[in-house]
Amino acid sequence: MGESKPFWASWTLWGAVAAFIGVVAPGFGINVDPTNVTHFFESFQQMLDSILTFGGLATVVYGRMSATKELRMS
Repeated sequence: MGESKPFWASWTLWGAVAAFIGVVAPGFGINVDPTNVTHFFESFQQMLDSILTFGGLATVVYGRMSATKELRMS
């Protein structure tokens, strides 16, 4: 890993962001209230949370395994 790239170009970073949103956002009240929507939307929200979490974690693993450049903060 001799070269560097900007931190925002990192697959690992964006995967971690997606996983963070999927896991932490509902704890801050960012979710769909099941009492105000149909069962479809409740199931859709749960599915979306799972997809974001799994997709984020998969992106972290892929990004770390395929990384060829060091990150820089510029």
